[in-house]
Amino acid sequence: MRGRFIVFEGIDGCGKTTQALLLATRLREDGYRVLFTEEPTRDLVTGNLVKLLLKSKETPPPESYLLLFLADRIHHMKNRIGPALERGEVVISDRYHYSSLAYQGAQGVEMGRIDGVLEVLGVELIEPDVVFLVDVPVEVALERMAKVRNTTEVYEKREFLEKVRENYLRLAEKLGFVVVNGDRDVEEIHGEIYEKVKELLSR
Repeated sequence: MRGRFIVFEGIDGCGKTTQALLLATRLREDGYRVLFTEEPTRDLVTGNLVKLLLKSKETPPPESYLLLFLADRIHHMKNRIGPALERGEVVISDRYHYSSLAYQGAQGVEMGRIDGVLEVLGVELIEPDVVFLVDVPVEVALERMAKVRNTTEVYEKREFLEKVRENYLRLAEKLGFVVVNGDRDVEEIHGEIYEKVKELLSR
């Protein structure tokens, strides 16, 4: 039986990684086989190229970011996500295609063009069973990042993140994401997400 595909999205500093990891741990304790993964990927060469670009002082055009992210995503989907789902595992991904729509969209790339690139390549993305958008005000996200980071990446600016957040909320309304208030106690947020996932897994 095909596994389940769960995606966490949100602006930098929203707490989605924490929630994705908590869910992965909880489901493993429940006896599920779980693959936790993320984008940009950590151990694929495409992901490493993206990470280098994000930390560099260069400012390439948005299309360059987009193509690198898409290359990493296609590699990730075909070599990690797809095989794990075929094995019947629960795949939890910290970011997926919607990050490109929100972030490169905020850089000025039309969302339709982003999907159009995949269409030209003949690539059909695996659709998640559920997408959790962990939503927090930009001020909260920036305060959190300031506490744990000495430097900021190219996307971690207030005005830009406001645009990204707006894009995410539009996507959530259009595509039916589960929007979670991330400006609460970590365990309270986890409990809400866990209950929704248990319902999904019981179907």
